Formats: sequence, structure tokens, C-alpha cells
Amino acid sequence: MRRHLPLFQWSNPSLKDHLALFTHGVVGQWTIPKKTGRDYIDQVTAEVREEREDSRGRIKVLWVQKRRDNHYLDCELMIDAAAVISGFLEVGLHKDNGQRLPGSE
Repeated sequence: MRRHLPLFQWSNPSLKDHLALFTHGVVGQWTIPKKTGRDYIDQVTAEVREEREDSRGRIKVLWVQKRRDNHYLDCELMIDAAAVISGFLEVGLHKDNGQRLPGSE
């Protein structure tokens, strides 16, 4: 019997926006153990979201890497993607205030 596997593609900036909503307490509940090492914290926060104006005055949002190692951030993004794909997390309207979540456009 032949079965087809679904193809999932992610937008790295949108997924980083989605994870940022969790880490800042806007949606869901993202927690880490009390004894989490400094290396983990440094890597998860290795990139920051910045707004920059282009030559035409339009605002562009970029994720800028501030520290070289960001491997744990990549792991968190993959966990986030797996949770969305499995249906554990929803990307769409925020239930509390009706705002659109990043990646749901």
C-alpha cells in the first residue's frame, strides 16, 4: 500500500516570532527548569528582533544573530514547529484578544 507523506515548510522568521510570543508570556505558557544552565539561556537568546527602515521608508523586521551559538534556539524552534504540526499548538487567532499570530497570514 502506497501512502503519501505531507510536506511541511516553515518560515524561520515567523516561527521565531511565534516562539517570542511564548517566551514573553503573550500566548501559552513557556517555562524552563530553575537549574537551567547559562549556556542554554545564552543560545536561546542569541538572536533579537529588530526593525529597520529601508531606502523607501518601509519598515522591515529582521532577526539578527548577536551570538555565534544559537543551537538551542534552533531546537526550540523545531519543538515549536512539531507542536504546531501535531495540533498541540495553534497558529492563528489569539483566543484572548483576537489578534493574528505571526505565521497565520
